[in-house]
Amino acid sequence: MSDFIDYYEVLQVHRKAEPEVIAKAYRALMLKYHPDQSGKDGERARLINEAYEVLSEPRKRAEYDSTLKTAQRKRREFGGYFADLEADLAAGFRAQARMRAARLDAIKEGRKPPSRKLR
Repeated sequence: MSDFIDYYEVLQVHRKAEPEVIAKAYRALMLKYHPDQSGKDGERARLINEAYEVLSEPRKRAEYDSTLKTAQRKRREFGGYFADLEADLAAGFRAQARMRAARLDAIKEGRKPPSRKLR
């Protein structure tokens, strides 16, 4: 999922941008990042060209948009999994901390500490 490139972000345009807006953004970015103009290695210009090639053709753009939606959905599902896992881990750590605090309090007060089993 991390290898998926958002061409709309590359060209700095909205997903519903008209073809004219995409072309204008492409020209402006190529003036800024073209290796002959900027003196850089051209990797950014290659990426801008790739994005424009896909987004400027209606058939390729429609195909890309459906792939983008699938990638975003998978990212949300994958991220949701880790959010749940993180919450579960945090709850476990809080329970352990409460148990540790209860054991220390009991020892300080001279009582028998509670068992180590978590509820």
